[in-house]
Amino acid sequence: MAEQNILNGNQKQLEQIIGDMKEHNSKKERLEKLSESVKDISKELDNAQKEKQNETDSKIKASIDAICDGYDKSINADKEKIKNVTVARDKAKMAGVKDRINAETASLRAENSDLAEQINEAFIHENISKICNSQIFIAVFNPVKLLDYVIDVILLLVIFAAVPVILFVLPVIPQ
Repeated sequence: MAEQNILNGNQKQLEQIIGDMKEHNSKKERLEKLSESVKDISKELDNAQKEKQNETDSKIKASIDAICDGYDKSINADKEKIKNVTVARDKAKMAGVKDRINAETASLRAENSDLAEQINEAFIHENISKICNSQIFIAVFNPVKLLDYVIDVILLLVIFAAVPVILFVLPVIPQ
């Protein structure tokens, strides 16, 4: 039929050609509709796959987070136990050091208290006032430490400020 001229054919052949053309056009339209539906179905499939992938990823992430939280809690509990043990060990160590220091310096403390008693007895035998054996007396006549100098300044303030104020406040003696 391709070799024949269409215009030379009869009406029956022309009607058959028209019918073939209509059939071809309808099949072409059907093919286009099917290709569109295939595209739509492939898009829906891709979307469904993406949704499933996202759902799977979120479940995996949630599971990983839950596992990590469990491990973090366990690690923090272990760290707290280690910290408590370290604190207890340090306390025991310091208590041992304090006990050792107390044991080693017990004789020195006893000697110091004996010397203090001997000094007090010497002051009593020599009839010297107890004020001469006080921190204030030593600070005034033999300042060595910073505290001694602070005591000196306070005494000077008392002498040169408080005494005149007291004299000013006292009533005047009538003549």
